[in-house]
Amino acid sequence: MKYQFTYKRFLFYLGVFIIPLSTYALVQLRGNSGGFKGLHWGSDQRNLDIHVNPSNSQSISEGTIENIIDFSLSQWNGNGDIETTRRSWGDGASAERNDLYFSTDSDFGPSVLAITRLNYYSGTGRIFAADVIVNDNADFSENANAPGGDFLGDVLTHEFGHFMGFGHGQVQKSTMTYVAFRGQHILHSDDKEGLNALYPLSSKSRGTLKGVVGRAGSNRGVFGAYVKAVSSTSGKVIASAATEKDGSFNIKSLPINDTYYLYIAPLRKNAGPPSYYNSASFNFCNNGADWVESYSQRCGDEERGHPQGFRLSSDGEVLNVGAIGIRCEFEIPLDYSSGGSHSINLVQSNDQEGAYVGEVRTGFFSDTSINANSSLSVLNNQSRRVKDTYVVDLSDYNPDAEKDLFLDIKIVAQGVYSPLRTNVLVWKTPSGTLPSDGNFIGRYPNSWDSIDAIQTPNYISGTVMTDYNLDRSGNFIVRVPLDETQSDQNRFTIEIVPQPLTRGLPTGIYLSDLFPAASTFTPSKKHYLMILTVSEREEGNYYIVEEKAHRSCTEKLSVDGLGEDESDSDGASCGAIDPQNPNSGGGNFILMALMGILMALIELRKRKAQTFFA
Repeated sequence: MKYQFTYKRFLFYLGVFIIPLSTYALVQLRGNSGGFKGLHWGSDQRNLDIHVNPSNSQSISEGTIENIIDFSLSQWNGNGDIETTRRSWGDGASAERNDLYFSTDSDFGPSVLAITRLNYYSGTGRIFAADVIVNDNADFSENANAPGGDFLGDVLTHEFGHFMGFGHGQVQKSTMTYVAFRGQHILHSDDKEGLNALYPLSSKSRGTLKGVVGRAGSNRGVFGAYVKAVSSTSGKVIASAATEKDGSFNIKSLPINDTYYLYIAPLRKNAGPPSYYNSASFNFCNNGADWVESYSQRCGDEERGHPQGFRLSSDGEVLNVGAIGIRCEFEIPLDYSSGGSHSINLVQSNDQEGAYVGEVRTGFFSDTSINANSSLSVLNNQSRRVKDTYVVDLSDYNPDAEKDLFLDIKIVAQGVYSPLRTNVLVWKTPSGTLPSDGNFIGRYPNSWDSIDAIQTPNYISGTVMTDYNLDRSGNFIVRVPLDETQSDQNRFTIEIVPQPLTRGLPTGIYLSDLFPAASTFTPSKKHYLMILTVSEREEGNYYIVEEKAHRSCTEKLSVDGLGEDESDSDGASCGAIDPQNPNSGGGNFILMALMGILMALIELRKRKAQTFFA
């Protein structure tokens, strides 16, 4: 394999050499020598310039190029204590400054969209200059509605993440995902909180969850587990981390006054993680099978399928969640039957917390069940459609008549790469019987064929971007008003109805744009997490006032060297390209983070979009 390496001339290398990374809420790059220091800009480098030459052969005006660059930079600016400003240049690239320019160098090859080069000091990991070089041989569009990898802004926002010191992550629809997708120019919370973890803003109140992932029957931590924090408030993945060789992880920059459910899955080696993870093993189950995804849970079979929540309450809090065990099957409640009916008394109690109002539980649907709901005639027939039914009883809850209260229903699926599309239907059923006395409240989304098309102003004057969202039930909260005067009216029937992912996709919209890297992260079951809470509305804002209380049970795991307060090392996660630095003796090194894999997947994505979940 060919590569060239000089101080200023950029390196093009199409092989895959990977380096260890350190995880904050996103993935921080590490150097390839000198103790693998995390790459970062120094505390005196928080107001950066990037000098831009917009000249290109893309038939895109230089003014439009500058507008796209400004928007991509604005996505990162303000989310951490670091700002980058675009400057113009009239001369060639300089070794001592940050440059962005287009190049037709033949070494780019057909699969590389852009390259980010970081010049850094090996002893400290401090970056002193960085360049973003865009492949002028590629065919970019100025249209934000173009397929993934075609729109220049998707590529530049991703590359500016590398510019900040980040590698690739494994969170659905994160800008730093290793494959291209439509809308990649808009940051995910994992990207935003990752930047704040590396360059913290004092104005943000944040906490940290740390712990260790282990396995029963072993005194060793599990290397290569990817941990995601799901918010009880929003039902969304907020940030993530992956475990080190001792099984430890740290998820930093999590908003406080929220409860988090931890989703643990094996790190996907085919998603381009570093060679650091080559020794990670996943075949810990019977007959050498790999362990599978699960939510953290405690208290044995009594709480099986009811994930454990961890609450962060104060700024700067570091909560050690202790040991979390991996699972050999996705765990569901003992009383659960897929496609069945279940009763939930939302007013509960336990010995430690006393009375509380709320519930958290898992469920799933088989491919057969999902495909059974492929026609409108079936979906519109209550007796024929496949669904999970829950009778949720709050009749023992005495709401404050002075408050405007709601039952909140949150469904988490695609956010943790579960390929499940659902509608939620709600009835008021005082006697608990449906449908004879049922008062239909609504269906969310309100149409079986709804694909969320969100029109947002674009940064190119006079245009808008249409953001198609397949996971509507996972991107808003179903809120059902509670009756403050007649508590017996607060009994509801909820149906969770699955349907095929590809139903009703707009022409020219590919499943992989809506659900990027789905074939890489397909879980063992098409599962969901349902979070039921009570919120109060004040001046148009909603605040959780009741949620499930979680007992302080612990996993029966013992991990060498990791007591409850000893899990301090940062996690590690995904990868970037290692140029195999020939100057191993020290000094200044250059790290190249390639987006090359992205373009190679575009046509494949277009051909296979309809068969990802066949």
